[in-house]
Amino acid sequence: MIESPFSEGFSELIARVNNHIFVRGDSWVITDTGDVKDIVRKGERGYILTESERGGAENFVLTTPSRAILEKFLTCVYGALVRRELGYRAISSVGYTPADLYPKYHLEEVLPGRIAIVDQHGVVPVVAGGDLLTSAGDAVKISWVIDSQLSDVRASYLDRDGLPLFPGLRLDANTSLREG
Repeated sequence: MIESPFSEGFSELIARVNNHIFVRGDSWVITDTGDVKDIVRKGERGYILTESERGGAENFVLTTPSRAILEKFLTCVYGALVRRELGYRAISSVGYTPADLYPKYHLEEVLPGRIAIVDQHGVVPVVAGGDLLTSAGDAVKISWVIDSQLSDVRASYLDRDGLPLFPGLRLDANTSLREG
């Protein structure tokens, strides 16, 4: 069996919204009632995340060399669902355009439909994909939690007020990470 890139805390988080992780071949699949949502594979340069509906084609979401960054991104995605389930307002800490990127990063288009987050030293922790709006929106969101502790990301999505990471930042009633 292949080693999961996910912590026990992540498995508990997604279980709160009736999702679970299982292994299919060389992939980890996150699903609810049979509809495949997210698929993670280990690649040469790290982890590759795709998404798919039941029977549909897989769509590239992002790639990262870091297990922690992968889990932080997915914690934001599933944390938003948990917040909705709990009746909490959605965390919309930043906008969804490149102008809203965390200040120490910038975006570069590395291929058509692929946006890289690049830090001030030229390090690329994440490449996001999809149409320009989706990839830039996902890149902007992950840029705000890349340097945070995973436990703080998880705690912020489970806290009614978004603490400890999002104090005083905007909480919108109807916006989530992927809906932007």
